[in-house]
Amino acid sequence: FPGWSAASVFAVRPAALEALLGSGAEPSAGADGDALFYAGGPVGEEEWVGVLSVPPDVLRATLLSVGRAYARDRAREAAAFDSEEAAPAGDDPRADVRRRAEAGDADAQYSLGYGFANDRGDRHDWDNAVVWFRKAAEQGHAEAQYAMGTAYWNGYGVEKDWNEAAVWLRKAAGQGHAGARYALGNCLFALAKTEAGETMEEAFSWFQTGSEQGDERCGTMLAAMLANGEGCEPDVEKAVGILRNYVEKGSTEEVRKWAAVILRQIEKKAAAPAAAESEEGDRP
Repeated sequence: FPGWSAASVFAVRPAALEALLGSGAEPSAGADGDALFYAGGPVGEEEWVGVLSVPPDVLRATLLSVGRAYARDRAREAAAFDSEEAAPAGDDPRADVRRRAEAGDADAQYSLGYGFANDRGDRHDWDNAVVWFRKAAEQGHAEAQYAMGTAYWNGYGVEKDWNEAAVWLRKAAGQGHAGARYALGNCLFALAKTEAGETMEEAFSWFQTGSEQGDERCGTMLAAMLANGEGCEPDVEKAVGILRNYVEKGSTEEVRKWAAVILRQIEKKAAAPAAAESEEGDRP
């Protein structure tokens, strides 16, 4: 695209793009002046959009040119699901989405599932949602695969099954889905704590991959595992270095606070043996 230089772009989920383009959000520069972060409204931490080394006007123009049509269509579909009144005959977005979904369109199947999962405020229909998420996921739709993993992790519309959650999250993470990568690491970590197996090493591997891609959530978990030698050889020095960097330069308040909590735990654990030895030495 015109004006783009070498840049690192974090994954953008559809809901984030819709919210961004619909909100008129303005970019804000990071502390060093070269980081841009857009918030698209109350859509959760995974929907943050981060782009490095791209001028604000270029970023805005690119997002608008590429995403406006997509966002308009998806927002129209979402609004239709949330509407209490039926659309005029012959112009019902819900009917169009369903027709495309039934014809095998994976994007439409995901949109239909998303509509059921987020139907009219607090009323969620996950039983129907997972039917359509599954259809899209089986066609390789990464967002739908992530949704299926979330469903099995939480027991939404299906019986809770962490092993099955891991199956779907692996598929989405394998396609580069950042949210799925982090969720998979947590899922495998939990499985390693509750069941026999070698998922701790795999959890470490996914957190390491995520950290290398700039995902600070994965980085904090990676540091915790390094400190405890979980799924890897212990390396407290490296863990402390990662966490101190996040405490000082983490991109969000949540990351900075979480890194500080883990860092205090590591330091407390390291201080305990020294305190015990000192106490032992003071005894007559």
